Amino acid sequence: RSLVWITDCIVAYIEAAQQEFVEKARETADDIWDLGTMWAKNVLIKGREVLEHEVKLYLRENLDNIIKWGLN
Repeated sequence: RSLVWITDCIVAYIEAAQQEFVEKARETADDIWDLGTMWAKNVLIKGREVLEHEVKLYLRENLDNIIKWGLN
């Protein structure tokens, strides 16, 4: 009886540890997705800033050319 009781306790302990491991893995997965989302958002923001900058440069250069053509 004592050996069976010890075995049951060990099995219960292992099952609880497995459940805890699964819960922690799910939490970690959620955190990884959150980090991925934050990273993607920052990449999109930076991409928008670069695009805005390039469009402004393009417009300035072309407007300068149009103004120069008009003055000649």
